Amino acid sequence: MQKQLTRISASNKSDDIISKETEEIFALKQDIYHKRLFIKCTYDEFLRLVTLKGERIFREQGQNKTFDIDNYNNDVLTNLYYYAVGDSKFSGDLLKGLWFWSEEFGTGKTTIMDILRELFNDYNNKVTPLTESKILHEIITRESCEYFRKRVLYFDDLGREIKEINDFGTKIKPIPIIIHLREHEGSWTHITAQRPILQFEPVYGSVTINRMIKMFNEIEFKGKTRRK
Repeated sequence: MQKQLTRISASNKSDDIISKETEEIFALKQDIYHKRLFIKCTYDEFLRLVTLKGERIFREQGQNKTFDIDNYNNDVLTNLYYYAVGDSKFSGDLLKGLWFWSEEFGTGKTTIMDILRELFNDYNNKVTPLTESKILHEIITRESCEYFRKRVLYFDDLGREIKEINDFGTKIKPIPIIIHLREHEGSWTHITAQRPILQFEPVYGSVTINRMIKMFNEIEFKGKTRRK
């Protein structure tokens, strides 16, 4: 009888622990969800906005060309619409950030990332810039890595940044530190790169790569360069 009571007591304790862990996980997911930004529009409105913003970005860059939706980017844009509006039809995890990659230059990943950034800013009254990897060291020198802990981050061309810099007299590797800070906070992060995540392991190490895998939906941009 005593053994039976002990087993029941232990079982109840386990149930309590599991229940508590489940509640904590749910709370963390809710926290991450509320940090995510969404937009509200139809699919046709989304494509129209993408086209208009894309062509304006081209004009600002001094390029007189149209933003074309074709066989190379149509499926990507459809998937990104689901992501942007929070639709479960999205192929990945709605709570993760985006990792756009392509081995080819000029496939449109930076332009589409910039378009999404503007859309999220417009619909959520945010002002969030696109941070270029080549100026990362300047921001850290001015602000420290803490600058990147919580804010929404759109990071362009990962891998081209200076890999080791001085932060108030101490040599640091900025990307592993920033990824650690942001993964810990559940901060919304988006990246463009020339390679998929796993190919960066020799550069950033296995610990950082494992964190990246947890943080990002990888989306490959296929096709030839669009640069003319």
